Amino acid sequence: MKDFRDLIVWQKAVGLFEQCVADTKNFPKTEAARVIINQI
Repeated sequence: MKDFRDLIVWQKAVGLFEQCVADTKNFPKTEAARVIINQI
């Protein structure tokens, strides 16, 4: 292994993060949702 990006766990974590960010686009446009999105 030459790079941490070769780790499968890292690749899956990045995929999960990208999916979470994409899902936040469907959240309502309220103050409570904005706070939750900022925490994600």
